[in-house]
Parts: sequence; C-alpha cells; structure tokens
Amino acid sequence: MLATPRQDDPGPAAEGQLFSEIESRSTVDYALRTLQQGLIHFSALADAKANILITVSALIFSVGLTQLGDTDFRPALLVLLSGSALALVLAILCALPGRYRPGDPDKLNLLFFLHFAELPLERYQREMGELLSDTNALTAAIVRDIHAQGVAVARSKYRFLRWSYCILIASIVLCVALVLMRVLR
Repeated sequence: MLATPRQDDPGPAAEGQLFSEIESRSTVDYALRTLQQGLIHFSALADAKANILITVSALIFSVGLTQLGDTDFRPALLVLLSGSALALVLAILCALPGRYRPGDPDKLNLLFFLHFAELPLERYQREMGELLSDTNALTAAIVRDIHAQGVAVARSKYRFLRWSYCILIASIVLCVALVLMRVLR
C-alpha cells in the first residue's frame, strides 16, 4: 500500500524469496492470523472512538450555537465552538474510508479490496491462482498486506483520532479557564 518503494524493498520478483527459508506450519499461520485480527480490532476500535467523538463534538457545537447570544461568555463559547468543530472534522477524517489505489501495477495488493475491485474478474482469478500456488509468494503477500494495514491504521486513523481528542480536551479546558476568569473577576 505504500505509494513509492523503499530503498530496501526487494521488489515483487524477489519478495517470495524472503520467506523461502520459513517452513509452513500452524504457528506461522496462527501468528499472521492473530496479527491481522489485532489490526482489524484496532481499526474497529478507532472507528468506534471516532463515532463517539463525532457525536460529542456535534452535540457540543449544536448546543453552543444556541448560546451565542450570551455576550458575557462569548469568548469562552467561541473557543469551545472552534475546538469542537475542529475535533469534529478530525474525527470524521478518522472514520472516512481510504481511497488508496496503486499507481504502479507492480504494487497491486490482491488481498486488499480497493485494489482487486478495479480488476476484471478473469485477471483477478488468474493472478490469485498464481499467488495461491506459491506458498512463499503468498506468505510475502500476507506480510505485505498486514504491514499496509498497520501503516494505514497508525498514520491515518490513530493520528486523526489523537489530534481530535487533544483539540477537544484543550478547548474544554481553555473554555473553563475563560469562564472562571470571567466569574472570578
């Protein structure tokens, strides 16, 4: 799923050779399956947290808009509205499905639906048959897919989620500080 190959990337031809020394056994299959299931769990967890943030931020924003007439607390309210709007946008970006498509046909990932959905059925069946017939190439494809999933979860979902939480918390703290300064004057 990486757009440009790294310098240490062996390329598709040599990729199957990376795993030629590994015997096929249930522990290897179990480890890869467990890792992939963990990534799916973390992605679903990020989506659930993003949905919570979307709900909370939208609620704060909606209620805050109705209170803009109160001039005494307008600065605090504007801080809260700005923070909740930004947190809302970042949470939506976290939950937004990716639209990655490889520009390079050699980087096609037959195990990722956005890649194979663009292929005609005959080509997909042919290439999948070739992949499934070579254990080393299949292991390499699974490892590459797991890596790509991990990169996507870490770089998009969790990064946007973290920023959304931080901005919402900072705006709430700043809003409370401004209200206290106003009240204690």
